[in-house]
Amino acid sequence: MTQRPFVGIFMFWAIGIICHRYISASFSGVVALSCLFLFVAMLGRHRPICWNVCLGAALIGVSFLYAQNVEVLPRDHIHHVARYYSGKLTTLKGTVATDVETRSFFNKKKKVFTLQVEEIKTPWGWRPKSGKVLVNVFQDKEIHCGDLLRIEGKLHRPYNFSDGNFSYTDYLEMKGVYWILSVGRQASVEILKTGYQYQWLAAIFRWRDHLTSVFDQYLSPAEAGLMSAMILGDRAAIPTHIMDLFEHTGTVHVLAISGFNVGIVAGLFLLILKIFPIGRKTQLWLAIGLLIVYCVLTGSPPSVVRATIMIIVFLLGFLLERPTDSFNTLGLAGLLLLLINPFHLFDIGFQLSFLAVLIIILVGPRLELIASSFSSQYAKWLINALGISLSVWLGLAGFIAYYFQIVTPIIFVANLIVIPLMSAVVALGLGLLAFAFISGYCAQMFALCLKLLLNVVVASIYLMDQLPGAYFLIKSVNFWQVVIYYLGGTGLLILILFLKRFFGSWYNKPASIFKINDGSFKSRLGGTGRPYA
Repeated sequence: MTQRPFVGIFMFWAIGIICHRYISASFSGVVALSCLFLFVAMLGRHRPICWNVCLGAALIGVSFLYAQNVEVLPRDHIHHVARYYSGKLTTLKGTVATDVETRSFFNKKKKVFTLQVEEIKTPWGWRPKSGKVLVNVFQDKEIHCGDLLRIEGKLHRPYNFSDGNFSYTDYLEMKGVYWILSVGRQASVEILKTGYQYQWLAAIFRWRDHLTSVFDQYLSPAEAGLMSAMILGDRAAIPTHIMDLFEHTGTVHVLAISGFNVGIVAGLFLLILKIFPIGRKTQLWLAIGLLIVYCVLTGSPPSVVRATIMIIVFLLGFLLERPTDSFNTLGLAGLLLLLINPFHLFDIGFQLSFLAVLIIILVGPRLELIASSFSSQYAKWLINALGISLSVWLGLAGFIAYYFQIVTPIIFVANLIVIPLMSAVVALGLGLLAFAFISGYCAQMFALCLKLLLNVVVASIYLMDQLPGAYFLIKSVNFWQVVIYYLGGTGLLILILFLKRFFGSWYNKPASIFKINDGSFKSRLGGTGRPYA
């Protein structure tokens, strides 16, 4: 709480959200306990243990209340009355609050977006309402973010289909969506006003659509789908058979925008800004602003928000000329995400992203220390790559088995091949987007290189997928099996560290403590001073 405050605050804040999820408690009782722990913490502020424990307990209470408050819906929320209209033709008025996605549906197309409800038509006239509904429009209608609509359809609860331990209903509820409005081909969809709200967000989404059209222009549909996923965060256009290959080899993470992609984009921003005759601090501030725009452009999933916050904190360290701590920065990123939406904590992407980064921060410096003993640069790279790949796989294996029922041993080889290639793919993709507005000839050269590299990547993944034992599909894994897996791994790690420290201290003890009657232990070992002959 003192050396790395954001780490401690994040941990206690997360515990409070978990307690709210599984424990029922009254508002007044939690307030009383939180105040009591805070009072005790102030009394014992000169005692570190008392201060940390009591302040942490108070933070858990505050986090509990915060999550409880977020979960409480306002009186005029549509969720309170939607059940009376379930399955009936209902007319809503509201604003398109997200990008409008076009998805396939049984060889047909549908448009999907979130509607911020403003009014609902009742037998007694229009009544003001709030809240969000997910809208599926089975019409070829030009709808954009920010449009004010009067739309007719049937309200129904999300279908509670699940994939393993993933629940679609829970996923939507974490986003504040409790109902779906299905709009048929003959239903009325009236655009009352274009650009009614969210003008800046609509402009960003229009720009993203324009960038997507660049990939569509220069690449095949499958190639364009891969590039849209890795750079713009839209995986809807990736063919199912290609997605299966990435999942079977454990490399599907390269298709999701994360710190890897955001880091390349940040480097490109800084490189371009160096061309202009502006000061170093101005360059950094502009890079921060562009990173925020890019985060919104990708749809702001937790992994991108986490990576953006960490890079921004890193850049702010340069601006303020102060060092940054990776653990503290990760804690700050997690805390901000949970303040935005406390239920991000139960999002699969949030859990996998933060755990992977934590493992890299813990393991990376130790692997570099081991690799430094080798003179060959190739050996150093191989040790770092294999070590991080193994550590991340072991660290995420429990979560992946729990959520997706798959184990992918081939990931060691796959990451060594795919990640370097994908680094070049992302760089070439950004180059294609940049030169598409400057020189069509240069854009074609980038597109040709991209085609070649993407085909090499997919071919490599296909060959690895065919290897015996590349992946194993397993039966459903329950929560306690995952807990046992991580407790066992943690215990083994603690044992290794204990043995290393014990034998290391024993090995390094001075020879004088080994004196035996007529002479020193050192003299009996021929002057080596080591506890073995």
